[in-house]
Amino acid sequence: MEPAVNLAALVPNDTWWPLLPSRQLKRKPIALERLGAQVVVWRNGRGEAQAHGRFCPHRRADLGQGSVHGHNLVCKFHGFEFDGTGQCRLMPCEGSAAKIPPGMAIRRFPCLEAHGFLWLWSGSPETMPAAVPYLPALAGIPPLASADTEMLWEMPLERSVEQLMDMHHTPFTHPLVWLSISSKRNTRMVYEDLQLEGDHWRGTARFEPDGGGGKPFRLPHQLLFPNQSLLEFDYGIYLYATLVPINRERSIGWVRYLVKAPFSRALSGISNWLEARFVQPDDLAVLLANRPARGGLQHQCLVKADSFIAHWHRRWSHLVPGAYDEANPKANTSS
Repeated sequence: MEPAVNLAALVPNDTWWPLLPSRQLKRKPIALERLGAQVVVWRNGRGEAQAHGRFCPHRRADLGQGSVHGHNLVCKFHGFEFDGTGQCRLMPCEGSAAKIPPGMAIRRFPCLEAHGFLWLWSGSPETMPAAVPYLPALAGIPPLASADTEMLWEMPLERSVEQLMDMHHTPFTHPLVWLSISSKRNTRMVYEDLQLEGDHWRGTARFEPDGGGGKPFRLPHQLLFPNQSLLEFDYGIYLYATLVPINRERSIGWVRYLVKAPFSRALSGISNWLEARFVQPDDLAVLLANRPARGGLQHQCLVKADSFIAHWHRRWSHLVPGAYDEANPKANTSS
């Protein structure tokens, strides 16, 4: 059995984290790094998604290069087979009657497929809930009727997550996008009906000209702590985003436009193309230059318009001690 990676060094215990969109996982195993752990994801013969430690305990071969036989994951190097519990079921070189050593097993990561993603549970299998929480406003919208934009962030989660909650950068970082939905004079932002209790946070960002006058623009915003964000535009268009740490220094996320309208797939695809072409490059250019890379309350002078961000950092620092230390020995993980 490979050494256990302490997922709690990067994220709180008992939280859900997306591994990848469901549509990406077919029959071929896929090797990933998530939460500082090396993971292989695959589907068994019934199409059920599985997540295990990436390396074969025999000679440390990459199981992401392997294949699936029935309900077992097969190592490409010597053909050793592992079932969904992570136990080895066959060592071809030793014969089918051979006794399998206790250490010939791979770590099983508790996971669940829901809302168009495969999610990993950061706690033990015994504490894993039967369902992954989701934002109520998206109930009834098929998640796979949308397109995805993948965002690879060369920065820690503590910085990249801020973009799920930063409403008032848009008029300045994305002026052309802003002019398509609001007025260039609408630069003052205040939150209406702000609720920051429990795990489901809500508030409507109201943009208006400084000093009054003009027509305000409202943008309802929700966050499901720690990593699911939703913006609600007019005409039944929703912008959903989620993300996960790759390791302590990098993170990855996905943006998904969901549309309650005819031709939802086409509209979602166009919206995602615009996001990838015009929005994400601008965000990355600014964020990659931010210092220190990890963000947090001690390094930033946040204002009222940053209420979501400030509340997130306060809660995160309580749940993950040392998360904002530039050199945090607790977070040095290996697999």
